[in-house]
Amino acid sequence: MLEILFIKALLTSNIYLPCFFLLLEKNGLDNGSILSAISLGTIAMIAGDFLTSFLVDRFGPKIPIICAACVQSISVFLLTKCTSTSALNIIEILIGLSFPAILGADSKWLRAVCPQNASYEKYNQMTFWGTQVISAGIGALLLRHAVIAHYISAFMYLLGAVLAFNLKNCLGKRENTSLKMTFIEIKMAIMHKYRLFMAQAILLGTLGTSSWLFQAKIASAATGHSVNFIILQLLLPISAFATTFLKSEKHLYWTLFSVLAAFGIYMIPYISSWHFILPILIFASAARGILSIVAREKITAGLDSSAPIATLIFVSSSCAKLVQSLSMMVLR
Repeated sequence: MLEILFIKALLTSNIYLPCFFLLLEKNGLDNGSILSAISLGTIAMIAGDFLTSFLVDRFGPKIPIICAACVQSISVFLLTKCTSTSALNIIEILIGLSFPAILGADSKWLRAVCPQNASYEKYNQMTFWGTQVISAGIGALLLRHAVIAHYISAFMYLLGAVLAFNLKNCLGKRENTSLKMTFIEIKMAIMHKYRLFMAQAILLGTLGTSSWLFQAKIASAATGHSVNFIILQLLLPISAFATTFLKSEKHLYWTLFSVLAAFGIYMIPYISSWHFILPILIFASAARGILSIVAREKITAGLDSSAPIATLIFVSSSCAKLVQSLSMMVLR
């Protein structure tokens, strides 16, 4: 399990994100164009998520993760050369197609290697958000060296691909399962939990906009190695990481908390004071951390590694990404 979590940390170590807006602005792009490209990339994630999740459930997680990690590495490297909106749109589409691979495959892989560990999703999400905290800190320290931050991210994605190559592939028991039976199983699972899928899509999709709104709003205030900027960069991932230690069994309480945070996100365009905007973004990030655990635990409840776990998570995450993309278009 530790090897898989380490690879997940490498493939989700988005060190370049704190420097993302600053680099592109220096390259001559404006915030509106950048957010539009991100929205396009978010929609592309839906296609990428479907493709990788289906391949993971049919053939195992190893090859899809390696291929996606290589594409991710190349895409982030190309951001340093990006000077036009059309080029940025293409790069964001590539990132959108490749990034989801680990986010669906990790649960499938972990369930196969540690089937008796009921806390594997908690460790999974703790790894993700802990990586985001460290990445945000490193990225903020490299603010004056945005290109280097992108190079480091590209290298870490490539390293993750190399390490994944040495791990055993886990196919579960699906080698002889027909496509028809796979789709029937997926359909039955979605119909049984359709309220859960809808609720999580709306909430996680809206809460997911908080990080991009945050980056867009503070990009203009960034001043080199400013201590204040570093603190701001760490606030959101730390908020999400801290909530992963909470007991996810109280899902009704956390869902209500998430609803209030999502409502606050949609109020941001009508608020001018950072004294109100910043707490909303922090609460939204915290809600996103605990809700991501609740969603995955409830979706994968009662399933073993032979079930189409990656595809079911795709259904939830892709719907959330669609909501996120539409939310960003509305809020920008």
